[in-house]
Amino acid sequence: MKHLLCVVATLTLIASPIQSAQAKPKGGDDFTAPKILFVTSEGYTGDLVGEAEALLGMPFANGLEAADAICQFHAALGGLDGDFVAMLSTSTVSAASRLTPTVGPYRRPDGVPVAAGLAGLFSTRLENVAGPAINLISSPNVDESGNAVVGPEARAWTGTRPMGHLDHAQGGGPFSGAPFPEKSFCNEWTDNTQPALSGCLNSDPENTLPCGLSGRVGSTGTSWAHDEYIACHAILRLYCAER
Repeated sequence: MKHLLCVVATLTLIASPIQSAQAKPKGGDDFTAPKILFVTSEGYTGDLVGEAEALLGMPFANGLEAADAICQFHAALGGLDGDFVAMLSTSTVSAASRLTPTVGPYRRPDGVPVAAGLAGLFSTRLENVAGPAINLISSPNVDESGNAVVGPEARAWTGTRPMGHLDHAQGGGPFSGAPFPEKSFCNEWTDNTQPALSGCLNSDPENTLPCGLSGRVGSTGTSWAHDEYIACHAILRLYCAER
């Protein structure tokens, strides 16, 4: 299926048909113009470097570079104009810092608004202060072609806390409060190891299962970005945002 997608995406890049509802407004300020946010129509393991290299037939230096290439591939597949990056954190880079700090709306490819701007995608207060405050206008559950992605198990890799920050390991011990690549970011998105034990208990400092933090694509609350730790061999989607 992914090989077929690669051929279709190549043809899309040549023809570049832009749907009117999906087209980026021309001549607008980057900080006020609407941005597109979608979830990929295909899923990938936590080894995004390996996935991107197999999909696109070229090497990638790190997980973020690979994830961005996957997003750009899907954007081309859907005929979307613009520069797209993955809404993804690593142990050193937060997802929020990768997106344009726009005050214009983030919209799905079907034209429905997800948030009024970058600030609306993430919480404005710390998680331990009366809980995170996120209420998206609509869930980001539409793929690059405008198709709804439904089902309680529809998830995307994020590595991201509700405030848009990179994830930090929880619990006591020497790892408390520190980025923990193998638990939250599938070893910087290079790992698709299937653990011998089931589950990913990130709250346990002794647990070193390769896991990645995921979000639920059908959510309009904090769980759109921060929901569950998933073993890295699982196949999840990516959130892709226009930069």
